[in-house]
Amino acid sequence: MARAGSNKCPHLENVVQLSLLELCKLKKGEPCSECEANGPNLWICLQKNCLHIGCSEQYNDHSTTHYQQQRSHCIHMNLSSQRIWCYLCEFEVFLVQQQQQQQ
Repeated sequence: MARAGSNKCPHLENVVQLSLLELCKLKKGEPCSECEANGPNLWICLQKNCLHIGCSEQYNDHSTTHYQQQRSHCIHMNLSSQRIWCYLCEFEVFLVQQQQQQQ
């Protein structure tokens, strides 16, 4: 069962160090890397040196497939809503709070 959102995800140390705004601008308009699906429900892998874009379960769920094939690639962000999900922790992650704690 998924838990409520948290800022205590230990997997954030391996994510790319771009601001969410920079990341969204960089990838705006790009389709799913696997099936070319477009739309509001695309997810980007935040693993350093990856940035794979996968579609959601509304299409072919290539975002989840990417994680299943590479388990260390567990942090993904929805390019439209900027919602961040950790597949390993099974909850939404809030980067702003995490960054404030590290300072």
